[in-house]
Amino acid sequence: MNERGEYPNIVTYNTLIHAYCSQGQMDGALAVLNTIKSKKIMPDCYTYNILIDAYCREQKLDIAMHLYRKMASEGLSPTIITHNILLHGLCLMGESMEALTFFYKIQGLGHKPDIVTYETLLGGLCKNHYVDKALSLFRTIECNGLIPESNTYNIIIRGCLRSKKYDGACKLVDKMVDCGFSSDAATTSVLRHLLLSKAQDPTLVALYQKCLH
Repeated sequence: MNERGEYPNIVTYNTLIHAYCSQGQMDGALAVLNTIKSKKIMPDCYTYNILIDAYCREQKLDIAMHLYRKMASEGLSPTIITHNILLHGLCLMGESMEALTFFYKIQGLGHKPDIVTYETLLGGLCKNHYVDKALSLFRTIECNGLIPESNTYNIIIRGCLRSKKYDGACKLVDKMVDCGFSSDAATTSVLRHLLLSKAQDPTLVALYQKCLH
């Protein structure tokens, strides 16, 4: 490339970093980052998002958070994608309450969540048995100018079902259906499993019938 008078730009380097990260070769990815800086090319948000996501997937949150802080020190403003990556990483490690704290912190700094932010947190809270916290969070979605989607409803409904909050699940299913959405395969599977163990429960039977229509 250099022989033709062409030089790699940040897009080229980001592609290379992504390739290293996809293979789990983080040393190679960091070497490329150092090369970028040595050539006086500024990394962008996408550069850091790639690296932060890779470290989160490897459950190395300390390094991911270090890179997050480094972004700010270099004058880069983290995007909602950056925050969603970190929230997912925290939830992946079972740190859903820490994720919730981080969520409120970034909100306080003026960063607006999107529906992916909420779905990530709802999933993490439900998985770690904080369903009441998840329900409280769910109620704030519309207050922030967002509309729950099909996936949003299904996440919180599954959380209610697994924690035996059947009345809450019923209300959410009614609201979901009123919004024109339906249960997905994962929610239907949870209901079927519960019916196998509690076949005589009329609430579950009614729920299952609602989900089929």
